Amino acid sequence: MFYNTTKQQNVNITSQGTGPHIFRYANSSLGLPLACNVIEEWYPFTDWHALCPSPQGCRAWEDDGDGYYTFTQEIKVVDNEAPTWVDCSDQTYCSYEADCEPTEIELTCPAEDNCTPADQLAYQYFINAFNDGTIDIVGIGFDASGSYPNGTHKVTFKVTDKCGNFNTCTKLFTINDCKKPTPICHAVSIELMPSTGMAEVWATSLEVGDSYDNCTEYSNLQILVERLSDVGAGQNAPDADAAGSVVVTCDDLPPATMSPIVEVAVWVGDEAGNWDYCVTTITVQDWMGACGGTMNTSLSSYISNEELEPVELVNVELTGTNGTTSIVSPSNGTVTFPIFTAGQYTVAPQKDINPLNGVSTYDLLLMQKHLLGIKSLTSPYKLIAADVKQQLQYLYLRHH
Repeated sequence: MFYNTTKQQNVNITSQGTGPHIFRYANSSLGLPLACNVIEEWYPFTDWHALCPSPQGCRAWEDDGDGYYTFTQEIKVVDNEAPTWVDCSDQTYCSYEADCEPTEIELTCPAEDNCTPADQLAYQYFINAFNDGTIDIVGIGFDASGSYPNGTHKVTFKVTDKCGNFNTCTKLFTINDCKKPTPICHAVSIELMPSTGMAEVWATSLEVGDSYDNCTEYSNLQILVERLSDVGAGQNAPDADAAGSVVVTCDDLPPATMSPIVEVAVWVGDEAGNWDYCVTTITVQDWMGACGGTMNTSLSSYISNEELEPVELVNVELTGTNGTTSIVSPSNGTVTFPIFTAGQYTVAPQKDINPLNGVSTYDLLLMQKHLLGIKSLTSPYKLIAADVKQQLQYLYLRHH
């Protein structure tokens, strides 16, 4: 095979005949080979060269009397088939960039050919960013991988084989923002309306502007709310019933429920259709007797360290008229106890898990200075936290 030329092949054609014969090659308008009766009809023309478009293309032989003649024919074979694409379908990618920056993607489009080896095919590509009709990037090869911004773009690949045949593939590739928003919400208390025995709590009062997204401005975020009991396991978008507010009623108060605290899911959605939610609570109150029962109230405590940072996993006990109730503090450090009977109550927090959590060499140094009278611990919280017995043992072993 000679690329972009012809394939040559010797063909022996043998036929019986008598006398001299004239044969014309393929460049003759009469073609090749000629039947014997045609040859005999021409012969014995003496000016037979004039019948050929090119005299060099005609030759004559004298039969040697054995009744056979032989000639060699040149056959030209040309490859007219263009390369074919392995895959020319549109492609979609996900971006999780924190600041909505361009995303690194793999964008390749190899082809196959019936004659030219894969490593000898020649490629070009042309990229129309955002599919707006303008070519923004031109490159060589079938690999156009790189960093591209979110949106839909168009790429055209061109492949050419060694015989000059070419083919093109034009397809769209889309980069979607797949990173969910980060919702931040907080708890509220609401008083039931005396006239209706219900109250409406807006999602914007449960989410106060701290939520954010990597690509969507806060003003363009969607904020919806629904009861947590309506959210199924693995749910990644709000139900059709989710709305901009949720309604609480007397049915959310004891004795209809165990607690006047309603858990809700506050959903935050971005412009790309990604959703996520945070869980918070609505404490339902009926100070004005809208439900016709005894007034109720609640007692809330905020568990924090000395720097007022919330502390979770603290077991908080409420002891009083109705006995003892305990709640473990969540990540926001706030615990709320419903109270339905007047009386005296005691709140006692306790956390004795992971005693070495947060203890550092610097803490030991501060306690040492305190015991040696170099620098006293002035904070009651630090004094309570210091394990004096352990520190005395440490100092004794060090000085003896």
